[in-house]
Amino acid sequence: MNKLVKRGLMAAAAAATVVGFAAGPAAAADQKVSLPYNRGYMYFTDDGDVFKVCDTYADGYGVTGQLRTLNSTGTGIVTVLTIDDGGDAYCDEKSYDIIGAKSYSMWVNWHGNSSWYESVVFSES
Repeated sequence: MNKLVKRGLMAAAAAATVVGFAAGPAAAADQKVSLPYNRGYMYFTDDGDVFKVCDTYADGYGVTGQLRTLNSTGTGIVTVLTIDDGGDAYCDEKSYDIIGAKSYSMWVNWHGNSSWYESVVFSES
C-alpha cells in the first residue's frame, strides 16, 4: 500500500474517532472491549478507576490497550494510558483517574494485525 493511501486511511480513522467522541458519553460504570476470536480484552473497573488488559490466547502475540480522550481543544485524540500484556499468565493493569464530564474510550489491539477495537465512550458524570 502506498504512503498516500496509508495517510488517507489514518486521517479517516482519526476523523471517525473524533466523531465517536462527539456522541454523548455513557456514565462511567464497568466497561469492557474485547478482541475477536477470544484473543483478549481491556476492562475498566469504575470502583478505583482500574484498567486491565488481558492476552487470553497463547499464539505468540501480545495485546495492547489504550485509554484515549479528546485534547484540550476537542479537535484531536490523546492517549493518556497504555497497557501491554502477553508472555505471562497474568493480566496487566494500571490506575487512571477518570475526571468529571471529560469523555474517554478504551481501545484494544492484538499484535498480530493492525486493527483496533473501541469501547463505548464514557465519562464520570
